[in-house]
Amino acid sequence: MDRTRHNTVLKDGDDYFVCHHIRAPKDKRFHYLHIRKLIWTEKGWPVISPERFAGETNRHICSNELPGEWEVIQVDPLNDGQDQALRINLRESVWQHLSGNVYQLHDETYTMQVTVHEAWDWEQWKSTVVFESIHSDGVVYLAKKR
Repeated sequence: MDRTRHNTVLKDGDDYFVCHHIRAPKDKRFHYLHIRKLIWTEKGWPVISPERFAGETNRHICSNELPGEWEVIQVDPLNDGQDQALRINLRESVWQHLSGNVYQLHDETYTMQVTVHEAWDWEQWKSTVVFESIHSDGVVYLAKKR
């Protein structure tokens, strides 16, 4: 899929969602509706879930659910092409619980605050955990646990 177009934000109770269509890469005549959860960072910035919404409820994500292999996309504002996901192993020691579903990721090279929540992994066809973050330099990070 590529080329996200025409979006709107919907509010349902305390939850926000972004609705947009996307075109199929092989035939631009086909459009698909995507609905993604919109999360607000601790500093009040909106970030959008890397996965399409599938009716997940808001539940607390425990710290023991977080260590493991993750696919992380650094959204490069200077890249006109598609950003590629990197697979990284996030050990238990890099996660620090702050409040609710907000954690701090830290090691010797980076520190960032992330909001974690449950999502449906459409590639693996299973429930997973995702996070979104805006780093202090303004770069957005989107990730899902493998």
